[in-house]
Amino acid sequence: MRPFEEKVQDQLCTVLTIAVIVAFAAAFFQRFTGKYLTNLWGECVLLERYQIYCPGCGGTRAIKALFRGHFIKSFWYHPFVIYAVLIAGLFLGSSGMYGMRLIKSRFLLRPVYFYLGIVIILGQFILKNTGLWVFP
Repeated sequence: MRPFEEKVQDQLCTVLTIAVIVAFAAAFFQRFTGKYLTNLWGECVLLERYQIYCPGCGGTRAIKALFRGHFIKSFWYHPFVIYAVLIAGLFLGSSGMYGMRLIKSRFLLRPVYFYLGIVIILGQFILKNTGLWVFP
């Protein structure tokens, strides 16, 4: 599959940069206040009312584990988090080095990376709800 157009690549770079800044701001907020921002919206409605894991179940714990350096735990809670961090890291890192003229070409995002992310999310959703993925 062909990569997204250059204008879209630049827009995605801006959005991902803002997302990284927000994530680090949330981590600093938690570090200095001892409170997680995720406690503000409560439990998952699907899990609470219907006992069904939602497609995002485990995502918050995966991010917390990743910030603590527990990569295997993070993958176990929600594999999409590790996947997204790797793709975003490659893209942002190469875009930064490309902007500083340290490399001649950058890692370009392609629609297939987004489709693979959807497959990972749906796959873990199905595996958790069928009991094939033991959820710690």
